[in-house]
Amino acid sequence: MKNIDVFCVFPEAVDAALRVGVVGRAIERGLVGYRSFDLRAFSPNGRIDDMPYGGGAGMVVRVDVVARAFEEVYGAPAREVRNARRVVLTEPAGRPLVQGYVDEVAAGPDLTVVCGRYGGVDERVWTGLATEAVSLGDFVLSGGEIVAAALADAVVRRLDGVLVGGRRPVVVELAEADPAWPDRFLVHAARIRAALGDAAQQLEHVGSTAVPGLAAKPVVDVQLVVPDLDAAVAALVAAGYPLRVREPGHRVVQAPPPDAANVHLHEVGDPQLADRLRLRDRLRAEPEARRSYEEVKRSLADRLWPDVNHYAEAKGPVIRRLLAGE
Repeated sequence: MKNIDVFCVFPEAVDAALRVGVVGRAIERGLVGYRSFDLRAFSPNGRIDDMPYGGGAGMVVRVDVVARAFEEVYGAPAREVRNARRVVLTEPAGRPLVQGYVDEVAAGPDLTVVCGRYGGVDERVWTGLATEAVSLGDFVLSGGEIVAAALADAVVRRLDGVLVGGRRPVVVELAEADPAWPDRFLVHAARIRAALGDAAQQLEHVGSTAVPGLAAKPVVDVQLVVPDLDAAVAALVAAGYPLRVREPGHRVVQAPPPDAANVHLHEVGDPQLADRLRLRDRLRAEPEARRSYEEVKRSLADRLWPDVNHYAEAKGPVIRRLLAGE
């Protein structure tokens, strides 16, 4: 699965959930395609609900609106869309949204989600246009946007390259600031320059180990710009830095303990380069910012995280405030 489309009444609700954190970064970096569509845009008068087909109480999303949306977006007859994509309807009677189902979706074809609203969706969408239905649980929601966001978030996290090194449960342990960390950076910098020569550009010590007096995971973070990512990775792997992450415009190679390091290789102009330097420089210059950041880090340490990206996301709010100058 490489692409996700969501058809709903309130696409901004799904967008808000998926444009942040690990999933947001995966979308920004092109690891997964994501689009959302307002079903009202596919109705001539903006109305998308009607009485249920065959009778019954309440109003449901009309089948003709969903069919028109499919035909305009995919350029194919609506009934044929499910031949090439997994078309999932959010519906209380659908399959439960559990990890096994998430893994199945992640390993399958591109995903289309149709969100119920009002009293649900016309039954002909389920029988004629969808491959299946999914449910978040045995309770009532105002609409399927929450279900679509939950499914998309869970699926994206299973895709290759989204999580650093894949899902690996981790207990984050902080070490008190070590004056030897800058020297460890210099050792790695020398190894990297020896492996890459003039291709190693803008080589910087970043992350918490680059900030004197700040407690940190005892892993040195290095960032640099290279003209050819794949060639640089090949040289560093040969120098003893295994590849851990492959993303568009970004690679991470690592050195194992006892001289652990994460080496971030970027293409020119990647905004992450400037953000890491701005954060480092503010923490170096402002004791109050450093204290605030360390308090958050300590509150998150010594607990089991499903993977290191959960820990990184938990630090996100304080990092964003610091980068905003607050």
